[in-house]
Amino acid sequence: MIRAIKLIAMVLCVLSLCLAACKPKEKVVLRFATTSEYPPFSYKTGDVIEGIEADLTRKIADKMGMEYRLEAMSFDALFAALASNKIDAAIACITITPQRSQQLDFSTPYYTTNQAIVSRSDSPLIINNEQDLGKYTIGTLRNTTGHVYIVEHLLEKDLMPKKNLNPSLPFRKVIYLQRRHLAILWSLHELT
Repeated sequence: MIRAIKLIAMVLCVLSLCLAACKPKEKVVLRFATTSEYPPFSYKTGDVIEGIEADLTRKIADKMGMEYRLEAMSFDALFAALASNKIDAAIACITITPQRSQQLDFSTPYYTTNQAIVSRSDSPLIINNEQDLGKYTIGTLRNTTGHVYIVEHLLEKDLMPKKNLNPSLPFRKVIYLQRRHLAILWSLHELT
């Protein structure tokens, strides 16, 4: 009798394990984040994130046969969200730097960029060298390579007063400032 009870218990255990394994698995959703103020790479139309990075996110998920979610957050918040596992990937024109490479894994770059100053052709700006930038107000996005460059090459060398750097300007404000003839640090993009 004890042998029969042990056999039944063992069969029930095996059966319960088999049934547990037969449960449908939850779909894994890839969690992406981007900024939404950097057209044509990412921007919002209503509540929908659109642009090159949204398209690329969709293609990655399709290729992997997975569902995805794309959310917008500030550029600064992307790194904290990655570190705390709130997102699986950030796609937001992030420059690969040695410092970032120590903390993050990067894909193959999907475009290359160079820094430039952009102003209207009728602007009174006169910039002959790097030091000339210090007398103008410069708009950047906080913690981008453009922002880091201005901090390291102008602010830390006392070639520009701190009040002349405006980090964290939204894209629309950068365009607005450009119309007012202020110096704008800008990235020129070349798709690869």
